[in-house]
Amino acid sequence: MFTVIKALFLRETYTLYGSGKFAYFWALQRDVFAVGFFIMIRLILGIQFEKGLHIVFFILCGFFIFHVATEGISKCMSAIQANAAILSFPHVIPLDIMISRNLFVFFTNIQSAIVVIILAVLYGLKFEITDVPLFIYCIITAVLFGFSAGIFMSAMAVFYPILDKIWPIVNRILFLSSGVFFTIDRFPTYITKYMKLNPILQLIEGLRKSLSHSVELSNVLSFSYVYSYILVFLSLGLFFQNLARERLDDN
Repeated sequence: MFTVIKALFLRETYTLYGSGKFAYFWALQRDVFAVGFFIMIRLILGIQFEKGLHIVFFILCGFFIFHVATEGISKCMSAIQANAAILSFPHVIPLDIMISRNLFVFFTNIQSAIVVIILAVLYGLKFEITDVPLFIYCIITAVLFGFSAGIFMSAMAVFYPILDKIWPIVNRILFLSSGVFFTIDRFPTYITKYMKLNPILQLIEGLRKSLSHSVELSNVLSFSYVYSYILVFLSLGLFFQNLARERLDDN
């Protein structure tokens, strides 16, 4: 299984970035510039710090967790259609493709984040992880959330193809409700209490907390709550994946 996932991971890299020496480099810079664009907007608005974090790291935490989670879901939803030929081989299953795609999403985003951090440090900003266990937890959990929710959504998309069209809309709503660009304290209280139910927002706030003592996590991050989502999505996803594959085989 490891060999299959490794081969699929390399195939995903060559498919998206080609074999050119600078293809992956420019793709990496594209993600860095996307984060930098939103950082510049906040700096133009005159906001340099948010909850004890420089705005560079505040925005980076939001984009990193959000992209790892939502891109993981998107990659899983398109995994079967984009790899129909490979699935004809008996030793390759949809789960292998989804694992390799989520690993690809993680490594792409972590490299982009490292580039932003290095540029910020060279500029003179201080980067410090104040809570290492929480830092690791939020990153790993974001990957698991994207993977589990992706398995579930990809199976549901087989039965309800309209989900492929609905997901981009839901993704934009999640972006606005996940506190990626602004802290949730800037929203009215009656909206904030519903935003706190968003597991992606909880992980974003958790990652920010791991970099700053000024971020308050009371009533925001719940370890059991987030992992309940993951276990439910994973259980239902694996169950419906079998039914979805039977339907595809029948067709």
